[in-house]
Formats: sequence, C-alpha cells, structure tokens
Amino acid sequence: MLVHPAFLTATVDVDGRPLDLVTARAEAYPHPGSLPVVRAGALADDLARRDFALNAIAASLAPGALGALVDPHGGAADIRAGVVRALHAGSFTDDATRIVRGARYVARLGF
Repeated sequence: MLVHPAFLTATVDVDGRPLDLVTARAEAYPHPGSLPVVRAGALADDLARRDFALNAIAASLAPGALGALVDPHGGAADIRAGVVRALHAGSFTDDATRIVRGARYVARLGF
C-alpha cells in the first residue's frame, strides 16, 4: 500500500490492479495553481470540491441503500445530456489542469 498523507489518500494493489482509496475531504487553494490544503471532511465537502459535476457522484455503501447514487450537483443528468460542467467559478483558476481533464472526459465519453 502506498499512502499519500498530504492528500488523505492511499493506493492499494488488488489482483494486480491499483485501487485508489480516499478519505472524504475538503480542500482550499492558497493561491491559483498551488497544491490544495486538505483536511478531513464530510461526503458533501468531498463532492463539492470535485472538478466537474459528472465526477461528483458517489454510491452508497449503507445497508439497505447499497449502490444508491448520491448526486447533489446533478452529475448523472449531465452525463445523460453529454455535458461536462465545472462545479464552481474558480475551478480552472484553482487547478488549470482541469481544462485538460475536461477535454479528456469529452473524448472518452463521446460528448
């Protein structure tokens, strides 16, 4: 297992495939283009910090609700509509590489 304490994440090997594990977290960018300052947070914090709404969807692991979507930003509707929508006005200022990730989503998903 490879632990990334600054980002509250880890990578584990499962049958020869890397699996990324994350802690629900909140983050802030001290200045444009900087690495974020990360702190533990709630699921709502974690989904709100994502780059695009289609990447801000979680699946419940709770008994009785296993697999139910948690989609507070309308990401599932964006996927159905073929839309890649940034979550907030500062998204590309915080991290300009999100522009490239957005283009990759468009190409990969055929939008």
